[in-house]
Amino acid sequence: MKEFCGEDFLLENPTAKKLYDWASKMPILDYHNHLVAKELADNIGFRNLTELWLKGDHYKWRQMRTCGIQEKYITGDADDYDKYLKWVECCEMLIGNPLTQWCQLELRIYLGITKPLILKNAKAIWDEAQTKLATMTCRTFLEKSNVYAICTTDDPIDNLEYHQELKTSWPAVKVIGNFRPDKVMKINADGFGDYIAKLSNVSGTDIKDYDSLMIALEKRINFYDQMGGKSADHGLNEFQFIPTTIAEANTIVKKRLSGQKLTEEEFFKFISALLLDLSRIYKKYDWAMLWHINCLRDNNPELFKKLGSDIGTDSTAEGFLAKPLNQMLGILKAEGNLGKLSIFSLNPNNWDAIATLAGNFQNNDDGIKGMIQLGTAWWFADTYTGNIMQIEKFAELSTLGVNIGMLTDSRAYSSFARHDYYRRILCNLVGEWVERGMCVNDDTILKRLIEGICFNNAKEYFGY
Repeated sequence: MKEFCGEDFLLENPTAKKLYDWASKMPILDYHNHLVAKELADNIGFRNLTELWLKGDHYKWRQMRTCGIQEKYITGDADDYDKYLKWVECCEMLIGNPLTQWCQLELRIYLGITKPLILKNAKAIWDEAQTKLATMTCRTFLEKSNVYAICTTDDPIDNLEYHQELKTSWPAVKVIGNFRPDKVMKINADGFGDYIAKLSNVSGTDIKDYDSLMIALEKRINFYDQMGGKSADHGLNEFQFIPTTIAEANTIVKKRLSGQKLTEEEFFKFISALLLDLSRIYKKYDWAMLWHINCLRDNNPELFKKLGSDIGTDSTAEGFLAKPLNQMLGILKAEGNLGKLSIFSLNPNNWDAIATLAGNFQNNDDGIKGMIQLGTAWWFADTYTGNIMQIEKFAELSTLGVNIGMLTDSRAYSSFARHDYYRRILCNLVGEWVERGMCVNDDTILKRLIEGICFNNAKEYFGY
C-alpha cells in the first residue's frame, strides 16, 4: 500500500516516474492567480496553519460549511487553533476531494511534515508547522517551488506600485500584473459612475462616452505593458454577440453615465463592442487574452450581504457561448486582429466545444503555437478526474504539445503545490499511454512534451 501523498503519489508505472523526474525540475510560470503584490513586497509571514490555509481560501470555507461547521470557525472570530481543528475534522470527511491531497502535499513540500492530516495528528502537526513557519515568509513558498513568474489579477486603475517595488527588492521572481477590466464590463452595476470617475482620473481622460472610455483603457493597457504586463483576463459569464456601431456605443455609455440602467440589448451591444475593441488593442500589444466563463457568482444572498463576494457561494453555469464567440472571433480573424486567447470554462461539458472552436482560428503568420486554446481545468474542475479529462480533451481534439499548462487561480501562497499535483497527473497519464503502446516511447520527444507543458510553452506563449 502506498503512503498517502508520498514520493510516488499518483505515479503508477515506471514511465510515469521517469517523466515526473523531468517535470519536477521545471520552473513554474503561474499566469493567473489572486496573490497580493503588497503582501509579497512586505514579505509577510504566517504565525500558524490557520493564517496560511484558512484566512481567505473560499475553497475550504465552502467545504467546512458542507461539513456543518459553524461560520464563526470559518470567517468568524474563533481562535485560530479551534478553526484549524475544525478544518482537520472536515478533512477526515473529504476523502477523494483534492483539498485534502493539496494540504498533504503542502505539508510535505514546504514544511517537511509527512504525518496524515487527521485529528489524532492535529496537535503535533500544528506545533511542528508553527515552529517552521516562524522561519519562513510568503516568498519562501515561491522560492521552494522554483517559481519563475506569477501574474496577479489587477484592475485598470491599479498603479502597480508594489509590482514596481518588487522588481528591485525581490528580482528572484517576476511579479507581473494581469489587466482585468471586469468593473468596466459590469456597466449596469451600482457604483459604475464612481468607478469611471476613478478611471478618468488615473488615465487623465475625461470619460464622457464610449470613444473616450476606449482611449482611457488603452492608456492603462499601455501602462501595464510598460510595467511588463503581457496578458488580460476577463470574466465572461453572460454573452450575446450583438454588433453595434460606435455611434450606438457612445449613446449607450452616455445613457449609463447619466445614471440610467441599460436594457439587456444595450448591455450586450456594449459588451460586444468592448470585447472587440479590447481584443484589437491586445493584438496590437501582442498580449494574450484569458477568458474565464460559465460561473454563476454570489448565489447566497444571506452570506453575500454579510461577507461580500469570493466567500464560497459560486457555482458552475450550464450554458455555453459557442455561437457568439465563434462569430466574434471570426470578425477579429478577418480583420487580422485576432491574437492569443485561452478560454477556461468552469463547466467541463463545454470543453469539446471550446477545443473545436480553437481549431477554427489557428492560422497565423507569426508562428504562434496553439494561438487559441482550451484552458486548463479551472476551480471546481481542478480535481484529479477534471485534470485528466482536460488533458485528454486537449490531446484528442487539439495538439497536446502546445498546451500552456497549469495555473493556480489561488489566493494561498502554499498553492503552488497544485502544480506538482497537475504534473503528477500529466506524467502518469502520458506514462500510461506509453506503457499501453498508445504513443511513441522516445525520450527526446517525451521530454520535450513534458517540459513544454510544465513551463516552456507558457514562457513562449506569454513572452515573460
